[in-house]
Amino acid sequence: HMPAGGYGAEDGQALYRRLQEALEREPAVDSVSLAWHAPLSGMFMAVYLSVPGAAVPTEQQVVPGNVVSPRYFETLGVPVEGREFSASDDGDSELVVVVNRAFADRFWPDQPALGREVRLIRGDVPRRVIGVVEDLRYRELDEAALPIFYFPMGQRFMEATYVHVRARSGDPRAVAPIIRERLAALDPRIALHDVHTLEERRRELLNEWRGPAWLASVIAGVTFILTVAALYAVMAGAVARRTREIAIRLALGARPRQVLRALRWHGLRLVGLGVLIGMPIAWVLSAYLEGLLYGVVPRDLPTFAAVLAVVLLAAWPACQRPAQRASRVDLMSALRTD
Repeated sequence: HMPAGGYGAEDGQALYRRLQEALEREPAVDSVSLAWHAPLSGMFMAVYLSVPGAAVPTEQQVVPGNVVSPRYFETLGVPVEGREFSASDDGDSELVVVVNRAFADRFWPDQPALGREVRLIRGDVPRRVIGVVEDLRYRELDEAALPIFYFPMGQRFMEATYVHVRARSGDPRAVAPIIRERLAALDPRIALHDVHTLEERRRELLNEWRGPAWLASVIAGVTFILTVAALYAVMAGAVARRTREIAIRLALGARPRQVLRALRWHGLRLVGLGVLIGMPIAWVLSAYLEGLLYGVVPRDLPTFAAVLAVVLLAAWPACQRPAQRASRVDLMSALRTD
């Protein structure tokens, strides 16, 4: 992050251009751009605008915004439909903007966004949409995709900016001394601080969830153990109640293997019935977890299949052990049981 207080719009934009050009010449830098805010930085500006021809009322819409330099989306690796800003998008050219996918879907659903016009509440000159980009998150990993409005830095000066650099190879933090050196050559009064990688910022946000995630995992593990223990107890109780019946079956010529198979499949049928009831309920309720997940879809078929396999594998020994004991029952003792 680089504050450039004390600069006017013209001098400040010239400083930003020279810094970007200087860094682009560095062999260790693959791509560089500047922006008022960075993804996951926790901030963005509020933009008041109207959208002529939108599918929703737009007397005064407030959406998040950012001011970015050329190559911003290229540096972040974000696909662009249309084009992103160039050096020619300055104060002497047509006013242009880039919007994200959530913005286009909200105001022009099922319609092309490129070439559309938007107007700021405090300005009468329309701004033309030249690009649509995929959604980025600027506050939290789990936040819903918000409509975002991007200004070109050549048409709107901000007194502080984030320098975004994609290193050609190696540790991205190794580029920080190069940025400081080039910045000092341009203006020694400006300092660079809050240096971090996007991966580090992502890990910081994920660390906030690790405690609750571990707690949830422990609770889930304990619940699973209790479930298997309860299944074992239910099966053992069912076998104990049927001890006399089992003894009579064996006395009448049933083989222990037949008794074992019948009791085992009786328990597995109960488990299967529970799965048939529980899985659809879990499938429906999982949709409500979408806002609590990051990088995981709430209805992930491989996950559901894995859970089903683990439940069945755990149910097998829980049904097998009581059934084995029942198949070895002592006939005379069992027949004397009331």
